[in-house]
Amino acid sequence: MSQSPSLKHKIVVTRNLGPDVMPILEGRTEIDLVVWPEDRACDREWLLRNATGAAALVIMVSDKIDAEVLDAAGPGLRAVSTMSVGYGARQAINRIGIHPDVLTEAVADVCIMLALMAGRNAKQTSALVNEGNWPQFSWAPFLFCGPQLSAPSPSRQRTAGFIGFGRIAKATLARLVPFGFTRCVYGANPHSTRQGSNDDSDKELADRLGLTSVRRVDLDTVASESDVVFVLAPGGPSTYHVVNEEFLRNERRWEGGIWAAGLDVVEGEPNIPADHPLVREPRCVILPHIGSATNETWVDMASLAANNALAAALGEPMPCALRCLPQPATSQVTDGTEVSRDRTIFGFVRQSWISKANKQLPMGNTCCYTLPE
Repeated sequence: MSQSPSLKHKIVVTRNLGPDVMPILEGRTEIDLVVWPEDRACDREWLLRNATGAAALVIMVSDKIDAEVLDAAGPGLRAVSTMSVGYGARQAINRIGIHPDVLTEAVADVCIMLALMAGRNAKQTSALVNEGNWPQFSWAPFLFCGPQLSAPSPSRQRTAGFIGFGRIAKATLARLVPFGFTRCVYGANPHSTRQGSNDDSDKELADRLGLTSVRRVDLDTVASESDVVFVLAPGGPSTYHVVNEEFLRNERRWEGGIWAAGLDVVEGEPNIPADHPLVREPRCVILPHIGSATNETWVDMASLAANNALAAALGEPMPCALRCLPQPATSQVTDGTEVSRDRTIFGFVRQSWISKANKQLPMGNTCCYTLPE
């Protein structure tokens, strides 16, 4: 049901998106814009209070959207637009606005940066300078030396390994070609329908990048054949601790396992104290989840989030929305099952919707169905 032309469409934004983006929403006479006024994470109470009557929400990664928020917003909520790529923990009412491609290049840049930092002892050497200890160190042959990322000569082959082989992995692989990498092995998430590949597409990618080969292999082969391994698989039960002690020990290029590690995502983040074992490890470089943190990427992400919300509020197609195909019905719908209404959506089922369902629905977290009005 469309809103009366005399009424404004309410959009709630949980963080000011800055001078490059806010004009997309500001000054629109058909929009009632409500923005969290402080430069910190939005208070839960403020969101619950201001979500009432909203046509769209623009949320940050720190905002929890659940049944309580959906109920507070009411039946007029058309979409939740999030400034993120992932959507696994999101609960939306009618549509989710996401940005699956916008951060690919920025994250691939950080992958190369971490590989260089880890291999060339950036953590130890920068600490030497920052802590004022450089004057006390005397030069010695091979002091702070580490493995070279690039091939030192054409006769030395370099193999890139990947766990997960989606957009970011392929963008990272393209960046490794100028470093002299000629081969690629990867082990994709076995439960993914999007990361898999086949011989034809692997050969096409190898030809396009000028590589000798691109091969899908088991994880043991990834560990044993790779000069550098990049873990770029989505989080979840199927990939939990996929890089374990056994995997690391299969990396036999260095005695005892790997030379070093570079991390931008850490289990338990941001609660990583100074005495954390990984923080204390001199050859483990840890960044505070800044893979997408470039001015260009975040302006693009914020712009897409704003445009998604605006389009949904006005009843127009969203520029970048989550889509999902129905799956075979297996079990009775209950509160908490994620289904769709008249558009492709993810969200909590309201008790009032259940009586409208004319078929059983599965309990899975990625299934969307249409419920009759």
